[in-house]
This record gives sequence, structure tokens and C-alpha cells, in this order.
Amino acid sequence: MKVWKIAGVGVLFALVTIYICQEIQFRKPLTLAEIDGLAAITAGQMDCNWRYDSTRKGEWLRQRSVAERKADVTFQARFMTAMGKYEGLDPDEQCALLDKFHDLVRRWHD
Repeated sequence: MKVWKIAGVGVLFALVTIYICQEIQFRKPLTLAEIDGLAAITAGQMDCNWRYDSTRKGEWLRQRSVAERKADVTFQARFMTAMGKYEGLDPDEQCALLDKFHDLVRRWHD
């Protein structure tokens, strides 16, 4: 019985530690590369003739960007600056750009 109590406390401690680590990671400001990736995906999905769905990593990055936008007023300016790199892409260039971010979005086939 004593072993089960120790194991239970160990599991609870591990879960709390994982939760705290994820919260710390979630609250970190996005790096320039992450902002650029979000901007590329946003620009790429505008007129691309293929449908793309976010991966788990892409969804997590979007949620972090929403949280950062609420906490940091300069986030929108940094995001728009990154979006400026991708202005004027034709649909084929947009699809090619999305293919570069296979860890954030995946092509959806009917």
C-alpha cells in the first residue's frame, strides 16, 4: 500500500511539473521565426487553390499568437511587418509557400 501512495504522489508531481512547463512555454513571446511562419501561413492560405489544415503545432502556435496579441501591443506590428514579405504572391506561390511549413499545416485531400 505504501508503494501505491509513493507512486501516486510521484505521478501527481510529474503532472503538475508538465503543466507548469507548458504554461511557461506558452507565455513566452513568439520568436521572429514563429511570427514569420504564422505570417507565411496566413498569406499562403488567402488564394491557394489547395486546402490546408493546421497541424497540432500550427494550432498551438496560433493560440500562442492570440494570447500574445492580447498581452503585447507590438505583436500586431511585428506580424504585419512579416506579412509584408509575402504580399503579391500568386496562388501557385502561396501553395508552394504553405508546402514549406509542413510541420504547421498539411495539405488536405478530398
